[in-house]
Amino acid sequence: MGTVTGLVDAFQQLAAAGDRVDPAILSSGIWEALLTTVIGLVIAIPAAVAFGLLQRTVDLVARRAEDAATRVFTVDLYRRRAAGAVVAGKPEPAWAAAR
Repeated sequence: MGTVTGLVDAFQQLAAAGDRVDPAILSSGIWEALLTTVIGLVIAIPAAVAFGLLQRTVDLVARRAEDAATRVFTVDLYRRRAAGAVVAGKPEPAWAAAR
């Protein structure tokens, strides 16, 4: 917000000066706009990096949890097929019979 208000203030002062335009009038507003932009970047860049790292960690944990859940729910299925049981009325696939 400071960027916008700094520039608006600079141009309002420029308009009020009329034909007595002084570069110092613009410089204070531009300085405020640049300062707030730098502060915003100093906050935003590390936050974006931290978000990326956190997102990658969350994705990894989710992938591991999904893999663990898949293993938990399919181990019994593979054990029953290896024992020769028919699962849900379906015949045993050829790849399972080869084991």
